[in-house]
Amino acid sequence: MSDHLKARLFARLEPLEQRRLLSSDIQIVPLHGAYCHCVGCAAPTDRQNDTADLGLVPASLQASAIIKLGVFNPPPVTGPVYATVIQLLTREDFSPAAPAFSAKIDFKPASASTFSGYLADTGRTYGDRGNGKTYGWKSDNSSSHFDRNSSKSPDQRYDTTALMSSSDVWEMKVPSGWYDVDVYVGDANKGGADLRINVEGKLTAWVQLHYPEKRFGEGHIKLYVGDGKLSVSTGPGAKNNSIAFLHATSTSAPPGVAKADDLRWSTSSSITSPIKRVESGVVRIGDKMYFIGGYTNGYNSVSNRVDIFDLKTNKWSRGANLPGAQTHAGAATDGRYIYWAGGQYGSLYSRKGTNEVWRFDTKYNKWQRYENLPEVRFGGGLAYQEGKLYFFGGALSDRNTASAKAWKLDTKSSNPHWDRIADMPRAADHIGHAELDGLIYAIGGEHDHGNSYVQHNDVFAYNPENETWARKANMPTASSHFEGNVVEYDNKLWLFGGQVDAQRLTSQVRSYDPETNKWTLHNSMSEQRKGGGGWFYNNKFYYLTGDAWGKGQPTNVLIASFK
Repeated sequence: MSDHLKARLFARLEPLEQRRLLSSDIQIVPLHGAYCHCVGCAAPTDRQNDTADLGLVPASLQASAIIKLGVFNPPPVTGPVYATVIQLLTREDFSPAAPAFSAKIDFKPASASTFSGYLADTGRTYGDRGNGKTYGWKSDNSSSHFDRNSSKSPDQRYDTTALMSSSDVWEMKVPSGWYDVDVYVGDANKGGADLRINVEGKLTAWVQLHYPEKRFGEGHIKLYVGDGKLSVSTGPGAKNNSIAFLHATSTSAPPGVAKADDLRWSTSSSITSPIKRVESGVVRIGDKMYFIGGYTNGYNSVSNRVDIFDLKTNKWSRGANLPGAQTHAGAATDGRYIYWAGGQYGSLYSRKGTNEVWRFDTKYNKWQRYENLPEVRFGGGLAYQEGKLYFFGGALSDRNTASAKAWKLDTKSSNPHWDRIADMPRAADHIGHAELDGLIYAIGGEHDHGNSYVQHNDVFAYNPENETWARKANMPTASSHFEGNVVEYDNKLWLFGGQVDAQRLTSQVRSYDPETNKWTLHNSMSEQRKGGGGWFYNNKFYYLTGDAWGKGQPTNVLIASFK
């Protein structure tokens, strides 16, 4: 190792002496490196314990060598600390930002016009295209490039497409570094496709075309390219796979996120949910949690049940059955009434949406109709703050197009009605939401629901006093479908599980501190889940119901206690 590199290591690591390397005070350095395979670095896998891949780091820089150098004297602890040390090294030393690079590729036959601002790919084998870029296919694919001339295509970029077999690979020469890659997939002539695109071997787009008019979708990923070639291929299980166009732009490395080794997870089979359910409404009033509606039987059925979990006794009871939509509604409470706004009637891909609003009186165990939303909404956010309801986002009546619209309603008024307020800065559905210190938070979410499920990492806070939205620090991982698992604890917002890009689930646990505007990653849950509900009680967190991806809809309960 050179003296120069030794000096750099010492300058960066010396201040960490005598600290707990996994504690939150390590925010001064980024913890996720280029070769970290966790969801926080946008890789396709979601490892339960984030560790560096030592095989990708020169042996001279591995933990044992660092200790021999005498850079610092580590405490007598085990592997995870040393893995974290490696992560500290890889970000700066091995993951530089790529030189400025940008390309937009239009996959088309040679006979078709090229969309303005794009470079043409006509199926030729990899080589210098004479336009400043080098790209192409591992084997000639020109016979599979088509111009459909279809009214189903939004524009010419979508109307031309390249069909991809399981063995087809397309590559482009790029400088080594970090990239944002957007792929747009589909074929105007092929409905019912199962489109799966890998970029650098990582699943980037997974679009299942369930609706007859749908032909196209998209996928996005941020990743590191280290071999000088950006590679695009077909993901396993694809049907009628095709790519219409692609964007690749150099970018900076992901920002570091603090990690806290503070939770210990266990599973309780003695505290079980009365039914299997996912994407139910979840509201807490005092020591009781209300689970309202939800999908059952693997999304093939829905329930109108209201089940109440008593956190003091760990016992369940029943509430009056839900008369309205069973899923995708916004849920909020003022401490006595539960408000249930919008949503979906019917199972999985039903498009029977509603603008109905219902109010449940927990004192008298009775539902009654309330003031309807101005428009039909699926998966919108609903929050209560100082006598007013705030509804924002959600998908329109097609169950697919995300909205940015927002409204408020004064529950104290003798004639309650919804008034338009400032739109969210970005349209989204399945948004995590919470009220804290007078602000209403909209967290994460997605767009192209029921199709591409493109996830967001946005965090916005609405201030009712000046009626404006403000952007806050982005989530560590773009995510949605954790609406029932946004929990306020110790004046921070905690988020558990959810859905990430390409319809995968995550076990990630993260918290947001409004005072510092920073996120922290905590010990992951013992399994991946989305669409459940939970809350802190007596310094423990309970995660109930939800979808466990491959394990169905479990009835057991995940419990986290502080170490």
